[in-house]
Amino acid sequence: MSNKVIKAALKAAKGAIQKKDYDEALDQSKIVLGEDSRNYNALVFVGVCNAEFGKYEDSAIAYQDAIKVGPDQPLAYQGLINLYTKHKKDKLSENENSKLVSAYKGLILLTESSATDSKALELFTGLASALCALNQYADALEPMETLYKKLKAEEFDANCKYTEAISAYNTMQQPNHKDLCMLALALHSAGNLKDSLTNLEKAKALSTEQKELDQIKIAQAIILTKLRKVEEAKKMLKEVENSREALQ
Repeated sequence: MSNKVIKAALKAAKGAIQKKDYDEALDQSKIVLGEDSRNYNALVFVGVCNAEFGKYEDSAIAYQDAIKVGPDQPLAYQGLINLYTKHKKDKLSENENSKLVSAYKGLILLTESSATDSKALELFTGLASALCALNQYADALEPMETLYKKLKAEEFDANCKYTEAISAYNTMQQPNHKDLCMLALALHSAGNLKDSLTNLEKAKALSTEQKELDQIKIAQAIILTKLRKVEEAKKMLKEVENSREALQ
């Protein structure tokens, strides 16, 4: 089969997917794979079609094969994430959650420098949730903390003495939600997790923008995880995930 014919089959498969004609898309993709078993786009298309057919294991295999062929391309990672977060409604197995973690890590590695705040929120929150599902709570702290730093409107001065910062913030007559967040961060850095959590709750009550609320909830999830209040942390992450889905 010539390259021209392969390109035509890929174009036909893509068009069929856009029309939701997944049988035709799968047939065209298989034609390509019959000649080139390592064709990245055809493997991704097979993953898409099988996900729509409810053949989740076949879909996952196709996406994973595509990742092996093109580890520096994002479509297969995103496809695998969509498979386990949008298509498959049943509770994920340990193996499936492990695949989901790998997909999130792969996509984050490819897009971290260019991702928008909303995309970063989606990826890092998803990774943390998947790690929590595997009971890897310590590992889940890293993406949560990374996301918190990425979305934080102001950077806390790392050279500032925490005790001085805490004293300064505590003397404010009418602190706004950002002041309370900075106080919470100083308390967190000083190891006072419970007071940090209390001030984040106060900040949440004063915040009106969804992005800020999500940021605060992620910070709360970090502290709750450190306090071994895992179920409460997972609840916070779920609230962030739900708010993101509502905005889409």
